[in-house]
Parts: sequence; structure tokens; C-alpha cells
Amino acid sequence: AERSRNADEINAAHHAIDLDLETYSYLAADSDGKRWLKITLDQVHCVEQVMQLDKDGYPTSTWTCSIRDCSNCDGVYCSRYSLTVYTEGAAPDNLSPESSCKYGDTVKLEAIDNFIAYEIVIIGKQGETTHYKTYYI
Repeated sequence: AERSRNADEINAAHHAIDLDLETYSYLAADSDGKRWLKITLDQVHCVEQVMQLDKDGYPTSTWTCSIRDCSNCDGVYCSRYSLTVYTEGAAPDNLSPESSCKYGDTVKLEAIDNFIAYEIVIIGKQGETTHYKTYYI
């Protein structure tokens, strides 16, 4: 995982995907004034949902993806964030046209102000199997 500004390692980007609600990633503005968290998956996945959890493990925002994007958000902080799923590397040619997911190997969360990410959960498919877990790099 990467974040907009790496001011310290105590609250580094990887804490948003470490399965530990006692740690978090603090995201502050970079030199362009943008705040973001980027999670690179191990390969292209069919991403169905992305959830941001609070320190107690409850979802504060849940993005549901379609074949076009992941702009459908439900939660208390949706107006403060945007989420995109895209492919940085080469996409496989044999992807089936799933209408309930967005294919990509990268998930990027952008915010309008500084924020804390306790845990980001990515729910998606790899082939026909649905995975409910936080993906590691």
C-alpha cells in the first residue's frame, strides 16, 4: 500500500490493510494538496465491494462496484471520499464480462481532507471464487 504523504512509519500505508484495528494509516496532503491511499493487489481481480472500517471493525463507508465504476457508496463518510478501481499492469484477455464488479489490480481511495484508515476490506472474485478478505501486496 502507498499513501499521499509518508511523513512517518508509525501510521504508514500498510496499516490500512494489516488486519489490525489497533493500527491505522494517517493520510495527509501531498505536495499537490491531494490525499489518497493506493492498494495494489497481487493480480487483476473482479472487485465487488470495498469497505472502510472504523476502529471497532464496523463499516463507515461501503462502495459497491459495477462493470463501469465503484461510485455507489453507502455510509457516513461517502461525501468525503471517492474510490476507483483500475488496472496499472496489463489486463488479462480472458476476463468475463461481470456486471457486478469492476476489474482491476489497484484500488485508490481519495479524500477531500486528512483522514485515518483503520482497515480497508476488498471483496472480490478471482475466477469463480469470492474472496472476503483484506488483500495484501
